[in-house]
Amino acid sequence: MITNNNLITREKEELQGDKLEFQISDWNFYHELDNDEEQRYVIQLFGRTEDDKDVCLKVTEFMPFFYVEIPEKWGRMHIEIFINVLKSRVKYKSEKYNYDISNSLIQYKEIKKYKFQNFNNRKEFRFLLLVFKSYTAMQLFSNTLAYPLRISELTTQPTIYQRYESNIEPHIRFMHMRNISSCGWIIIEKTKMKHIPNYSNCDLSYQVNWQYIEPSENDNRIAPFKIMGYDIECVSCDENFPQANRKKDKIIQIGITMYRYGSMICYDQHILALKGCAKINGVNVECYATEKELLEAFARKIAELRPDFKAGYNNFGFDDKYIWERIKRIDKITEQKSDYNFEIDNLSVKILGIMGKLNYSYLKEWEQIPISLTKFEVKNLSSSALGDNELSFFQVPGIVSIDMMKVIQREHKLIGYKLDNVSANFITEKVEKFTKSRDNDLNYIYIYTVSTKALEKNSFIQIMIDDGYSPSPLCENARYKVLDIETIIDKGEKEIEYQTIKILFTKTEISNLKEAMTNPILKVFWTFAKDDMHHSLIKKYFNERDPIQLRRVAKYCLKDCKLVNLLLTKLEIIVNSIGMAKVCNVPLSYLFLRGQGVKIFSLVAKKCRLKNFLIPVLIKTNLNLDNDFTYEGATVITPKPGVYLSPIAVLDYNALYPKSMCERNLSHECYVKDSKYDNLSNYRYHNIDIVIKDKGRTVYNIDGTKKIERHRFAQELDSNGNPVYGILPEILTELLDQRKVTNEKIKTTNDAFLKAILNSLQIAYKITANSLYGQTGAPTSPIFFLPIAASTTAIGRERLYFAKKIVEENFDKAEVIYGDTDSIFINFHIKDDNGKDRTDKEALIKTIVLAKKAANIINDKLPKPQCIVYEKTFHPLILIAKKKYVGLLFEENPDKYYLKSMGIVLKRRDNAPIVKIVIGGIINYILKNRDLDKAIKYTKQEIRKLMDGKYSIDKFIISKTLKAKYKKPSTIAHKVLADRIALRDPGNKPQINDRIPYVYVVKKLSKKQKKTALQGDLIETPDYVIENELKIDYLYYLTNQIINPVTQILETLIPTKEVEKLFKIFINEEEGKRIGRRNLGDWMMENKDKTILQEDWDDFE
Repeated sequence: MITNNNLITREKEELQGDKLEFQISDWNFYHELDNDEEQRYVIQLFGRTEDDKDVCLKVTEFMPFFYVEIPEKWGRMHIEIFINVLKSRVKYKSEKYNYDISNSLIQYKEIKKYKFQNFNNRKEFRFLLLVFKSYTAMQLFSNTLAYPLRISELTTQPTIYQRYESNIEPHIRFMHMRNISSCGWIIIEKTKMKHIPNYSNCDLSYQVNWQYIEPSENDNRIAPFKIMGYDIECVSCDENFPQANRKKDKIIQIGITMYRYGSMICYDQHILALKGCAKINGVNVECYATEKELLEAFARKIAELRPDFKAGYNNFGFDDKYIWERIKRIDKITEQKSDYNFEIDNLSVKILGIMGKLNYSYLKEWEQIPISLTKFEVKNLSSSALGDNELSFFQVPGIVSIDMMKVIQREHKLIGYKLDNVSANFITEKVEKFTKSRDNDLNYIYIYTVSTKALEKNSFIQIMIDDGYSPSPLCENARYKVLDIETIIDKGEKEIEYQTIKILFTKTEISNLKEAMTNPILKVFWTFAKDDMHHSLIKKYFNERDPIQLRRVAKYCLKDCKLVNLLLTKLEIIVNSIGMAKVCNVPLSYLFLRGQGVKIFSLVAKKCRLKNFLIPVLIKTNLNLDNDFTYEGATVITPKPGVYLSPIAVLDYNALYPKSMCERNLSHECYVKDSKYDNLSNYRYHNIDIVIKDKGRTVYNIDGTKKIERHRFAQELDSNGNPVYGILPEILTELLDQRKVTNEKIKTTNDAFLKAILNSLQIAYKITANSLYGQTGAPTSPIFFLPIAASTTAIGRERLYFAKKIVEENFDKAEVIYGDTDSIFINFHIKDDNGKDRTDKEALIKTIVLAKKAANIINDKLPKPQCIVYEKTFHPLILIAKKKYVGLLFEENPDKYYLKSMGIVLKRRDNAPIVKIVIGGIINYILKNRDLDKAIKYTKQEIRKLMDGKYSIDKFIISKTLKAKYKKPSTIAHKVLADRIALRDPGNKPQINDRIPYVYVVKKLSKKQKKTALQGDLIETPDYVIENELKIDYLYYLTNQIINPVTQILETLIPTKEVEKLFKIFINEEEGKRIGRRNLGDWMMENKDKTILQEDWDDFE
């Protein structure tokens, strides 16, 4: 390999065979300059062949386009006038582009299509199709049409001409038109392509006309994609966390690990080090004299390795941003030199030109591309799953960037998202059994586990025990080094393959493990324990220039890189993302960088194209939104709180909202707005009544009745009188049917890789079907249409009450005690000989039978495609309030159950673990032991342990997400703490969307200070509490976190006054201590051997 002008150049091969077939991994587009110095739109496809050749395909001749609706009375002359005026307006706006963009409109013609907007009995409307050379021109013409045009020859007033589909990106439209999957396999005949070997650094570089690309028939496979994990190590000039804007806070190491899709084995490792680092077996260590050389080497290494994916942990929030800020800082210093030459000395230009798969020199010389297509981007992304985010990253054509922290935040609700917490949560496995040995007076144990999840020798683990409520380490703060890992075949009754992990254990730890393993209530498991290194140590080793110690830093860095790769594989991020991208017809990168709306929009747009419908571009000012007026959402049947020792069956509607949309044919083009299209002979009509709400409250008419708004949808009947679905119901039906077919395929395949691919697809079908309804109710969505969203929830409400009615009519004494969105909870009141509700196993078995029978009866009366099924039975159940319950869940097997909770503190992340311990124990006594007295006794014992400080600090940590904006930030405790952390340690400043961990502490405050003290003044980070030996405020946890949820449960057992009395004793005692008043019992013990005089008693008082 040689380098030329900082770019990787290699001997390029040409395609063997008569066809090119590869799987797409990434999409990009840009504009080349044609002979007239005008922009011409180009699409780039990147991917990999089955025999491991990476591909760059330049797709040409696809022209962006959109539509404009024109009046029925217009003739050719009117159209000419309209086009000329439009072009003149665009020409006026073209000055900043250095050429006349109005000339980029290369074609316009009249066509007729249907509108995806209101029912009109399949009437065709007139549109102008506008075709452009460039996406830039398309956007400028569209933006011009967003405002009223005054065309005196056509109208007397300024008029807005409705645009259609100008918000569909051209490469998405190309995907639809060629019917190719966004990350599926495509095939092109060699004779249709032009070989352009210098266009990119890829093995295969070709150019092709867009019309010659075809989808491959075999799409259920995944290419051997290359996945790069990376991490940076920095030093700080002081004791704080590194800050990129400071001169000495340099990047001293960059680690890179390479994996293949589906493998947990790292096949290539690199360390790029500043100044020095000792050699590491199996690792390519490269040392550089300056930070500038180090950063150039990193860009060059990416171009050399050419991964398909690059992944880090918080790389969108820290690593990429830090690298870019160091690059810009070097540029700023370099610019001050008298002999500065921008072309040669500008590091940011050089690095962007090097990084990636494209040959920037070729693009600059032959296609007049003035700047690199690799860019550093800062994007703001807001979503319900992720909150507010600022993503800073290198956008490299051909390489999909993934931030594993953002992916996990979106997909999983965890207490914290630091890499050590996340790795412990996902890289874990049950301890099946253990054996012990002794050697040289040391005790060892061998843990038997089904899988070691790619654990390596010399990594660390923790042994955890879980009582179902709050996992705890077997021994506090104990981590164990993995001494050896072996595969063992256990030839017992059934031959089982185990992985054994050898660790060093003390006698006490062995005893504790044995006790935990024999306890039927406890689950014992191991978790990965990240080997952390404090930034002060990294700084120390770097300043000492000790290559041996810097090798330790490098090994630590590589471990973090590998950890990212392992999480990516363990959570099946690549295959699941490919499945979703295929189903929704969007590039893979959109799943990591864009919100929900673009996925559903692409899906709907593709179907509309096939059906000859056009989607109007929604203008926010035309949406007629009134934030105060809303519709009634999901229904909850009023719960009947209590402890139910008798079995409670749950029936659940399958895909209630998608099927509700199908049931009444809810789609934009079926909505009846014009009375002239009402009651046509060849249509069926559906009415849905919506309850109107104002600021969340139901609106009533003068006569006291609820204010109702009626929505009406038409459904076409075919020649046989069968109903025909509209656009959205047809999409939903296909998604649900495809999921069913895919699940059947999963059952019949034994190929693990194929099973993973199929599973990713069935998940994508399910999520997408459930997401479509949500997009109709989201004002930011391109398919926003409130009548559909409101009608969907109204139908769901009908179905829920319908199921309740049928059950209570058909089963004597059956009672629906609760219903939520798509489920009903039924107490069949199965009686014993004395007429009391049975609570035994036979009652459970009979309840399951009756529940299935009830589902069948309901289904016989339900309109198609609705379907309700038996889902589960709770036995017992504690029903506290709406969306708040907990119980032992049985499905089919009356001997197999697990704990299931909803809406209570066992599920909430912003409650401290101590709350889960107290609540979990109470629930355990009620549900498993069915001993109500012991539940109350346990409550008193645990509160005493709490107030006596018997629990470690980790049981008091609360965490909350930091948002971008607050109306009153000074009243938000974790925001105040975040600001305080930023002042103490600017480099470690919490970022938006971080979860901030904190503990409430006792602070000595005067009466005046207590009155003005804010919550944020009374909390600190766990590390700060430990370092400064602060006292935990146990009373706060009792009064503010434990009392309410415990009271909600105990109120179902004893009177409220008794519950209040229980807590008052502990509260009075603690408050007395804080003002110097001693506990009576303690004082009596001190004076038990003497006569208590009046003055003694006065002294106590």
